[in-house]
Amino acid sequence: MAEEATSEGNKTQDVLHFTPELVKIVDSPQAIRLLEDPDYYIIIEILRKRPMTIREIEDAYKLRAADHETVESKSYNTIYRYIKALEKEGLVISSGKRVEFGKTAAETLFSRTAKLFHYGCHFDISKESREFVNRILGGLMLVHGGSKETEKCLREVVNEISITMKDEITKLALADDKEKLGELLSGDWEYMIKILDFIAFLGIILNHPELVKKLKDCF
Repeated sequence: MAEEATSEGNKTQDVLHFTPELVKIVDSPQAIRLLEDPDYYIIIEILRKRPMTIREIEDAYKLRAADHETVESKSYNTIYRYIKALEKEGLVISSGKRVEFGKTAAETLFSRTAKLFHYGCHFDISKESREFVNRILGGLMLVHGGSKETEKCLREVVNEISITMKDEITKLALADDKEKLGELLSGDWEYMIKILDFIAFLGIILNHPELVKKLKDCF
């Protein structure tokens, strides 16, 4: 529960009834599409700071648009529609109410459902994910050589590795020591993703030598 003063000097109180997870593994293709869509993902970024009302999200979106030529400002109704789409996919949730003292009406607050979303490599969900995987395969073959058959083999193995990486990250997310997990996942978002991916990668080497062998056998 938090109490703050508005710009008009009136007192408000944010009454929250939801605590985000530290890590959420995203499997829904539609949820991944939203996370990879800049229009929707900006809202996910904005909500990293704290729970917000739709009006606050709209204002923050306008500021982002003013600072970035590639970002277009969105209306209140559009932001509402985006929020509902994100809410449907379990990425955003109605997390509480903002009550203004002396008034009976309250504004709904929205939060991310997790501090960090992770979804690995999904080949066919979007143009971006396909390009991402193609570059990984291209880099491997640039260094180690190979043929069309090599590429086909790599594509299958990388898909298996991606699924297994999610399993390794899920193990981490379910760790009993939430305080330690919170320490590991503190700081910049991109930095946290790198930490998660590297932990998962090392977990595969430790726990899944059969995947390492499959990868080698592609060449």
